[in-house]
Amino acid sequence: MPNLLSIPFKKTYTIDIKEASRRYISDHARTHPDEFRDDIKVWFDLRKEAVNEMVHAGRVDSILT
Repeated sequence: MPNLLSIPFKKTYTIDIKEASRRYISDHARTHPDEFRDDIKVWFDLRKEAVNEMVHAGRVDSILT
């Protein structure tokens, strides 16, 4: 019998980073949050893809590109 210990991955939940990001930008930056709308959307989409998918070594390459 091998001496390997199976450790499950930490469960990550979906959160609303869009609204929190917009609120932070409006409170702490001198620019309007709409200037970062596309960046926030890309960040949200990448996080959603990383959180909702099955863990596999091949997924890392698709997320990073």
